[in-house]
Amino acid sequence: MNAFDYDFKGELKRHGYTEEEISKFSYHDYKVIESTWKLPEEMMISISKSYPELANEDPSQWTYGDYREYYTKQDQENFVRSFTDEQLTQLNQRGILVEDTFYLLKEFHEIDMILAQPDEVLKRTLERYYQLSIDSL
Repeated sequence: MNAFDYDFKGELKRHGYTEEEISKFSYHDYKVIESTWKLPEEMMISISKSYPELANEDPSQWTYGDYREYYTKQDQENFVRSFTDEQLTQLNQRGILVEDTFYLLKEFHEIDMILAQPDEVLKRTLERYYQLSIDSL
């Protein structure tokens, strides 16, 4: 599902926004507003089951933004833990950001294949990716 398929305007209406207010909102505006809403009860139950490490946390005061921040941080930590210490050292020594490995893995498929590439190849690959990202905005 993408932003064009999701009825975010209907969701805003269910939260009490008027048609006039809604007509001025983009999907980005909706995501900003949504991030301030409290999580529904069924979502809090699901989070508690999905993340056992939160057993001592009370998600009843969490917003969608809090949840997004939590799972983004967890995903990043899990991703970093997938690398060996040696791989992380090599990335660091070569000035390759962990965030950049997301895109490099699309091209080279494995961290060791990334590390086997000359710096110039990695630089061109990242420049091409970031240029494509900028162009698509």
